[in-house]
Amino acid sequence: MKMSRNSNDGSNYPEFPDSSKITEEGGKDTVAAAPPASYGRILIYRSEDGEIRVKAIFYKGDIWLTQSSMAELYQVNVRTVNEHVGNILRDGELDDTVVRTAIISRTEGGRVVNRQVAYYGLRMILAVGYRVRNHVGAHFRNWASSVLSEYMQKGFVLDDRRLKNPKDFGVDYFDELLERIRDIRSSEKRLYKKVLDIYALSADYDPSAETSREFFAAVQNKLHYAASGKTAAEIRYERVDGGVEHCGLTSWEGDAPRRHDLDVAKNFLTEEELKNLNGSVSAFLEFAEMRARSHVPTYMSDWVKMLDNLIHMGGRDILTSKGTISKDMADCKADEEYEKYKKRMVSEPTRGEKDYLEFLEKDAKRLAAPKDGTERGKDAPSAKSRRPVS
Repeated sequence: MKMSRNSNDGSNYPEFPDSSKITEEGGKDTVAAAPPASYGRILIYRSEDGEIRVKAIFYKGDIWLTQSSMAELYQVNVRTVNEHVGNILRDGELDDTVVRTAIISRTEGGRVVNRQVAYYGLRMILAVGYRVRNHVGAHFRNWASSVLSEYMQKGFVLDDRRLKNPKDFGVDYFDELLERIRDIRSSEKRLYKKVLDIYALSADYDPSAETSREFFAAVQNKLHYAASGKTAAEIRYERVDGGVEHCGLTSWEGDAPRRHDLDVAKNFLTEEELKNLNGSVSAFLEFAEMRARSHVPTYMSDWVKMLDNLIHMGGRDILTSKGTISKDMADCKADEEYEKYKKRMVSEPTRGEKDYLEFLEKDAKRLAAPKDGTERGKDAPSAKSRRPVS
């Protein structure tokens, strides 16, 4: 279904006819751009265990409802939904990007009339749910509060039933979830903690900080080398560049790169290298946890050999040395390149300044263009020829 941006000014959003509900004056609808039956289906209910649940069917990655559908969802009249929608837009809580229109052909008195139907995105549907004052709205708010509370406490929220039964919901995000988990597991701080946990299970465990760091460095370098053909220090040393965009980084925290972002080799990896790293880390940690549960005595050298075997089975090259670049060399170059990057950023215009300059350039072109559509210097009279004769 093709839907267009809504051009309403936000002061009022009338509910256009819904093809499934119109009966007035004996009119009959034929839908010219109808969503499928499952499009935008949401169900709020109390399960057998007493929990409030919300079930939604997404179509092509999103969900849209008309005001009539929202009224049915929250068990209120369309006028109430219309009022909430108008207030939400006027208050600036949401903008008109959450509104799309589709065309419905309606037969009235023997003639076909095309009418626009307004559809509202998921953010608007949720915003209306927070404002509805009845038992359904209360159920929705209880559910939303429990989800938000879990997110604030744990940092994530999962719908186990949906992930276990993807066919019931139209879109399966399980692979995306796995990829994000792999990416989190390969983050330097989390990987460091997990590797040290594995190291602590070694029969020849040495709790000294220096030995722990050496073990982690060996494991980290083997994983990076398998993903990119370079050690962590080599990646940082060869790819940091204060003269290019983002100092050579492919990922960083915040709006702009900071010096500490250059200390993490993972931040310089390409998308393909990152997938390789995440896969290797996940496989190694899963194998290590399985071996730990079997209570088989394992020495530190055994963990390194098992990692090499996993890398070899994956068809990757195995690192057999410490590499050609030390951490100190990578740190020194990162300091130098970041200073270059900072100086370049100071001399370049900010994003706001760039936008303003672009606006001035467009405005100058607009003013320079002749209003009658003729080209200057050809058909349009020159300033000299328009001067009054004295």
